[in-house]
Amino acid sequence: MKGQLRAFIVCAFAEEQIGAFAELDQVIVPAGVTRENHRFAAAVDAQRQYDRAKTLAEKQLIATADHLSNGRIAVNVVSGTSITATTPAHAAGVVNVVVTNTDTKSGTLTNGFTYNVVSVPIGFAQVAASTPQSSVSTLATTFPGAQTAGNLNVVVVGWNDATSNVTGVTDSQGNTYSLAIGPTRGTNLSQSIYYAKNIKSGANTVTVTFNQAAAFVDMRILEYAGLSTTAPLDVTAGAIGNSTAPSSGAATTTSPSELIFGANTVWTGNTVAGPSFTIRIITTPDGDLAEDRVVTTTGSYNASSTLSSAGPWVMQMVTFK
Repeated sequence: MKGQLRAFIVCAFAEEQIGAFAELDQVIVPAGVTRENHRFAAAVDAQRQYDRAKTLAEKQLIATADHLSNGRIAVNVVSGTSITATTPAHAAGVVNVVVTNTDTKSGTLTNGFTYNVVSVPIGFAQVAASTPQSSVSTLATTFPGAQTAGNLNVVVVGWNDATSNVTGVTDSQGNTYSLAIGPTRGTNLSQSIYYAKNIKSGANTVTVTFNQAAAFVDMRILEYAGLSTTAPLDVTAGAIGNSTAPSSGAATTTSPSELIFGANTVWTGNTVAGPSFTIRIITTPDGDLAEDRVVTTTGSYNASSTLSSAGPWVMQMVTFK
């Protein structure tokens, strides 16, 4: 989240000087000087001190803006008494505003700025896949573009045996991956889905490691925006079969707005996504699928597809909120 912060510098010293003459009845007037003349002279003197303090504050404000622009935050000087700055990301809530001059003097505006939650719609960002045609114990796949901080990564790992196991999923950004579902095992087929929440920004390569060389690994990595950064996983479902119509089975969501993600590992090949789903990738040459849809009401959902011909399959669904 970013917001525009407007900081105002108040000449406290000058205000104190003017305030000192607010009740002149308590001041001893020198002999030969009328109270009215003394009041006028004091007010003029206070105004001069205020003007001098204000001028000094304006200079310090400009110097402070220059200092901030040279390594802290980008600052724009609006006037002699006002600056704007783009704040860094911060948790939602009220914070104090502190402006510090180059002479180390500072002013604090308590609860002076509020960070609001910016609602980002759930959406697909990017996808990549790796499909080696020989057995491997480690496989790395790189996202085609830089990733956006706070987004969600989904990693689908399918392979053509029922004995190998995934021992770890890591990436070059140091994100933490959790198992959403799996392994779901069919006839010489296995699949698991992992996810990483609140990811870091930048270029990224995801690596999957097995306990032994796994056959025909099919790895798909996808990035999504607009999902919870703390607890995105909702419900899952998985099934196996031998037909032209893979289906994960149904699960009931708990939040009205969710991403329904489906993926399969098949013996033949996918041709059509399930109803209301969008195909994000059908891998080459394996023909395995990743698909998704966004829903706005809670309910019972399942992921499905249509194959080019009948054969063994593993189909999984994971929903994220």
